Amino acid sequence: MLKKNLEQREKPELIAIIQHMLRQEPELQWLLMTPLPTVSSRKSSVDPEVYRQQVLAAMAAGESQRMLPLSPFTKC
Repeated sequence: MLKKNLEQREKPELIAIIQHMLRQEPELQWLLMTPLPTVSSRKSSVDPEVYRQQVLAAMAAGESQRMLPLSPFTKC
């Protein structure tokens, strides 16, 4: 049902939806930089720098999470 709904939308409307979603969840912006696994993407080369930046960002986020004080409700 979701796929059918998206297929019925025009490109400008889809762009507006994506922009709205990214304003709500800016950490998902990396999805726009990563090629999706499709038949056509197998033909093009993948830039490893995109993935390196994602790994570094994930590691930095994990490090900042480790630095937060534990809640009394957090299981160790």
